[in-house]
This record gives sequence, structure tokens and C-alpha cells, in this order.
Amino acid sequence: MKKKMQSIAQSAGAGAVRSFPSRLGSLIEESRPLHLFVEAIPAMRRAMDHCGVPAFAFSPMNALPKIGLGKLTVEAAAGAVILSDDNTDRVVPTGSQNEYYREILTRLDAGRELALVPEHIAKHLKAGGVKVAKQHEEYIIRTNDVQTFPGGRNRQMRGDINRARRLCTVESYDPANLDEYKNVVRTWYRQNAELKFRTYDKTSIDWLLHHWPELVDAVPSMTCLGVRHEGKLVSVNMGCQLTATHWTAYTQRFDRDCPVKHVSMFGFNQLAFAFAHLEVENDGTADTKSIRAWKERVVDKKIDFYTVKR
Repeated sequence: MKKKMQSIAQSAGAGAVRSFPSRLGSLIEESRPLHLFVEAIPAMRRAMDHCGVPAFAFSPMNALPKIGLGKLTVEAAAGAVILSDDNTDRVVPTGSQNEYYREILTRLDAGRELALVPEHIAKHLKAGGVKVAKQHEEYIIRTNDVQTFPGGRNRQMRGDINRARRLCTVESYDPANLDEYKNVVRTWYRQNAELKFRTYDKTSIDWLLHHWPELVDAVPSMTCLGVRHEGKLVSVNMGCQLTATHWTAYTQRFDRDCPVKHVSMFGFNQLAFAFAHLEVENDGTADTKSIRAWKERVVDKKIDFYTVKR
């Protein structure tokens, strides 16, 4: 297995998944579900593009905490990895389009409900009598547009980002500052309690921060940037590579009392420079209303995902 993982890491190119560290107590080595998912990442990146399934929920940053916290189980199938909870399967392609479609049919025939099925497949299934319901939409934004916020309608945002660049410093997350980063996350959830974000979102972020060194060793594209104003941490921004052409901003958590306007969008902007080698950002749209409104100004297109069941 060790030779196999080293071979994958050598052939997968930029953002490759490295071989796992060999040490007693290793989180990933000692968790078969985590190990199985991480081992499949290079194949998932390639297959999600050609199968048309660049789903935000399939990113390592979104999936690994839920697996590690026992929210999702992981199962290998022919040409796919299956992420499941008690009621629903999510089929993540790792092989050909035909293998992906066959696995979807297999799961449906077994009576399972499927989530995160792309629109082109959902329409085909609906024509065959399968029950289909829109789950949500996701934003596709050009990386260069996140870097520049082009056009007259974005003049204010460009000005705010340039001001934040002058007033703030950006750093890569150091686990020695774990408590400080967790405090910003806790502050954001307290300040936005009316949004009723699901509890495990915060739990997932805390899990990522706590296990960061080993996770980044296994998945080097995972990035966490902190933004400081006058030495105080005011924003935490996480992202990672999703497919061969997509990256995703997993989360932006910030202190609303920070005097620097749009410090959260500045963090989003800085992530785009970290992923400048990838063409587009896939955004899950789970933001505050104001952030979502600003992101909508630079959306290139939207993609729809569906739940399906016989």
C-alpha cells in the first residue's frame, strides 16, 4: 500500500495527495474511512471534471471532517466512492462516465435516495420515471475575477479590498495559534446566530484546525489563511483544490466588529491568489446574505444539483 500511495503522489502533479505519514497514532492511517477517501482523491479530481460533478460537498475540506466525526461513511465501488449517512448516498466518481452512471442506477435499484446528482443525469433519470427534486445550486466563478473583481459595478469592492490590503497582514495558519483561530470561528457563529447554520459546520472547522498538520501532509492543497488587523486575528479563510480545474473556498469566518470593511471578501480574494493555477472557484453559496450578494456579481455560471429516488 505504501508503494502504491507513493506512486499516486508522484503521478498526480500539482496538489497531489502525498503518501501518509508512518507514525503510531496517525489519524488517517488508523481510520479506514479517512484513508479510503484520501487515497481516492487524485482519481476523484480527474473524474469529477469529465463526469460534470464538481460538487462543493465532495471537496476534501468538506468531506474529511464529516467522515472523521462519524457523520458520513465511506465505501469503495467500481468507478466511484460512496459517501453515506443513514438516509442518503452521495456518489463521487473516480472512473469513467459509464461507471459513474451505472453506480447511480445500482444505488437507486437498492432503494437508496441519492444526493448531489448533476442536472444532466437527473433529467435523464426523471424521463425514466425516477423522482427528482432540486437540492441546491452552486456558483462557478473565474479565479481571475475573484482576484480582480472587474467592472464598474465592483468598483466599491475593489476599493475596499485594496484598503484591506494596506491595513491588514495575511498569514498561513500556524497550529500554535489554534485557540486564536477557533475563537474567530466561535465569534462568527455567535454574531450570526440568527442564520441558524448547522452546528456541525463549526465542529467541522474546529476538527480541521485541530488536525491540520496531518491533513495538509496528506492533502497539500488544503490552505488556511488568517487575516490580522493591528495584530489581532479578524478573519479565517479555508480553501482547497476540488478537481483538476476547480478550487473551492470552504469557509470564511470573520469578526463583524472588525473596522476594516469587507475583510471577509479580502480573505476570499487572497485565497484566489493561492489557487491561481486553477481556472475556477466552485462556491457552495452557504454565506451570509451580504457576502452572497457580492459573490453573485462575479458569478460566471450556476450549476444545479438534485436528489433522486425511485
